[in-house]
Amino acid sequence: MRWQRTKEYVSRFSATRIQHADGNGIETAQPHEEGVVYLSATQVPLDGPGERARIRLKGMCRGMYKDDGSPGLFYASCANEIRSIETNFRGFVLAPA
Repeated sequence: MRWQRTKEYVSRFSATRIQHADGNGIETAQPHEEGVVYLSATQVPLDGPGERARIRLKGMCRGMYKDDGSPGLFYASCANEIRSIETNFRGFVLAPA
């Protein structure tokens, strides 16, 4: 259930469409434009009883960094958007359907 909610979240908040999705990962396409957020998620099973897993969401943005790794032109706007998306992720996934 949580993995399906993760897929819904990625689909809703990534600027690009999902290119690959299976039981281990969800990947969206890299956008052509700079300053646009795209997402990926991974799911890793945890040891122990039940079907528990750790789900990680990663936000990325073209133009956020320069080739040398320093902040790029879109750093501030990308960082704010990614922070908002990542902050709201847990509540969305854990909310009752």
